[in-house]
Amino acid sequence: MEVGLRGSPTWLDAGRLMTGSDHRNTDEMRERLERAEMARQRERIRARQYLEIAEVMMIALDREGRVTLANRKACEVLEQDLHDLLGADWIGTCVPARQHAKVREFFDRLVTGRESPPMRQENLVVTGSGDERLIAWRNTVIYDADGRVLETLSSGEDVTEYHKTEQQLRDSEEKYQELFELGMEAVFLIDNESGLILEANSAASDMYGYTREELLERRNVDLSAEEEQTQKVTRSTAEGSVVVPQRQHRRKDGTVFPVEITGRFFELKGRSVHVAAIRDLTTRHSLEEQLRQAQKMESVGQLAGGVAHDFNNLLTVILGSAELMAEHLRAADPLQEDLREIKEAGNRAKSLTSQLLAFSRRQVLQPRVIDLTELVRDMDRLLRRLIGEDIELRTAIATDTWPVEADRGQIESILVNLAVNARDAMPKGGKLTIETANADLDDSYAREHVGVEPGDYAMVAVTDDGVGMDAQTRERVFEPFFTTKTMETGTGLGLSMVYGIVRQHGGFIWLETEPGLGSCFKIYLPRVVGGPATGPDARETGAAPRSQPGETVLVVEDERGVRRLVARMLTRIGYQVLVARDGLDAETVANDHDGPIHLLLTDVVMPGLGGKQVADRLAATHPDMRVLYMSGYTDDTIVDHGVLDPGTQFIQKPFSGAAVARRVREVLDSDRPDLTRHDPTRPDLD
Repeated sequence: MEVGLRGSPTWLDAGRLMTGSDHRNTDEMRERLERAEMARQRERIRARQYLEIAEVMMIALDREGRVTLANRKACEVLEQDLHDLLGADWIGTCVPARQHAKVREFFDRLVTGRESPPMRQENLVVTGSGDERLIAWRNTVIYDADGRVLETLSSGEDVTEYHKTEQQLRDSEEKYQELFELGMEAVFLIDNESGLILEANSAASDMYGYTREELLERRNVDLSAEEEQTQKVTRSTAEGSVVVPQRQHRRKDGTVFPVEITGRFFELKGRSVHVAAIRDLTTRHSLEEQLRQAQKMESVGQLAGGVAHDFNNLLTVILGSAELMAEHLRAADPLQEDLREIKEAGNRAKSLTSQLLAFSRRQVLQPRVIDLTELVRDMDRLLRRLIGEDIELRTAIATDTWPVEADRGQIESILVNLAVNARDAMPKGGKLTIETANADLDDSYAREHVGVEPGDYAMVAVTDDGVGMDAQTRERVFEPFFTTKTMETGTGLGLSMVYGIVRQHGGFIWLETEPGLGSCFKIYLPRVVGGPATGPDARETGAAPRSQPGETVLVVEDERGVRRLVARMLTRIGYQVLVARDGLDAETVANDHDGPIHLLLTDVVMPGLGGKQVADRLAATHPDMRVLYMSGYTDDTIVDHGVLDPGTQFIQKPFSGAAVARRVREVLDSDRPDLTRHDPTRPDLD
């Protein structure tokens, strides 16, 4: 027996030997390996389940950028099937073309290790339906055994709606900031506890004279001139909104001004605050005062117009009767002196009523297109005589003043009155300046001046360096019968007449004055298209013309004295005169008259039928009849804002016998047809 051989184990003997304890160890190892593989499988399944239930996108890419993993959320957001995604080129398939270069550069940095993960990034992806979504990524990398990047793993969140909301919030904040800054009112954000100003807009800086930084260092009560009251209001209105009608605030320079405060209280990030909008009432008070003054002037003007109407009827009778009496008396008759006194007093009263009519805008204008600069030049010599040698007259007139449509005589009266007032305001001498210019008044100017319409105006200004006026005088300066002069030197109607004339011309007058600094009256008249008219104004001159044979005049007047006087005036110069006491009576008289009526001379304002209505009714039966209106003042019956309607003939009361005779003759002779009816037996009455 060979021991070595027998005693030496062979590979078969070894196999037989491993069936022992070693074999059992191998089985255990195999079991452990199997269990480990099963655990790994469970982990992979669990990881896959985690990926599937995750509410974020999970995407894995290999080094070439192909998709190796995509979870349910990724497929849902991308609107892609998993089988289509796996193996697809991520950038070419899921990224918009305009972002390819940007995303490719980022991916290259990630897989080459030039960027240290985790790395955040936002980019757009394209869904299966073609929509674009904004995704916020968190990226990392997976390495192999040699430390090389094997693939990238990214979790993504769809932030499209979040960014939209964020942008909307930014837009809203920008709009809020824009509104906050562009508001006309001062706006403050104020802490309720401390009263500190947390924010202020530009209007607040402009209103109070502080910079924004200076305002943010102050409390709300620091701006008030009534600190205790302001604090009380703030404490008592800690909830909701409040409107404080009026308070007195103080600017940086110490100026006190009235304000109205509107506040709203609320919580801001756990902090009790309020927003206060503050309106400067200075301009409003000025406008309210202007409106009250305009309303007062309007009501006084209506009263003045009515008074002037009644006085003109009385003056017509007084002056007319005095004129007729004087004609019947010898020149040496002692009563002539008394009549002269009556006529002189009547003419003074006539001048006063004329001024009242001008103030009340009830006079009839005769407008023409004129150049204010030319008018001022023409009046230079007259004005120098009026103001005297101790006052220097200066003119600053434009060469291209816009034309205006105005009654030249009335505008001359304005300049005369203003020059005389300026002279009286400079008893020791001084300077009087008359200026003309063009003025383009915009909406902002109109908002600050009651009664002003935006547009183009020609301006004439009369400025003196006299005593000036205080606020109380300035408020009443245009009122009729208000004067700072003695009864012997002023009636108080000059400036009221100026005011009325300007307003009747569609313009407005503005006064700037301070005690000791003089006064400046600025008159604005609306611009018209067209050049100035030429030719002299018509003047009433010459002897009173007489009637022609056969001419009949129907006089309609509700005032008995005026009616009788006018009838006597016309009868004396040869007219056949019919009289009626009112409109209805005029129809009866006209129907009873057998023959033509050549002229209707009628009052404008009468009870019942007015003058225009009488003329319209009689026109049907007397189509060739001319019409001449008379009145102590006008309403809107025959005029438009004081300007006669085209073709309307008018004579203003009071008038003399010669004046009415000339006016009647002018109307009858205008485009006058031949009078075929002539009665040679009818004598001319003297």
